[in-house]
Amino acid sequence: MALCAEASTPFLNNITACKLFGGQQGADSLIHFLSGIMLWIAYIPFRMVNFPVWLYVWYSDIQSDPAETSQKCTWFELVFHPGVILLLLYLSSVWFIAITKGCVKGIRKATQAPSRVAKDD
Repeated sequence: MALCAEASTPFLNNITACKLFGGQQGADSLIHFLSGIMLWIAYIPFRMVNFPVWLYVWYSDIQSDPAETSQKCTWFELVFHPGVILLLLYLSSVWFIAITKGCVKGIRKATQAPSRVAKDD
């Protein structure tokens, strides 16, 4: 379930490739713009919703049968796995702010100069 978070990665890869290989022209391209929008859209269910749901399911499983859980899982697993998910949720929240700012910037640029976004794609 936690690996579903990687569903947003292709859009991030497109953004990075546009900037890396296209320079300023790549950063102003339609592919860059659409990848940014899709990254933002994919980020919500696959990171911002997925991680809290994962924590809820983990907690519910532990609460449903604590004796069986303590037999099947080590102390390390009971602490490390939710700790990593909490860290990923925190980092995703921080990055979501930056992604949102980038999307707003891209949308503003697209509405001010539509020809710059769609040129030479």
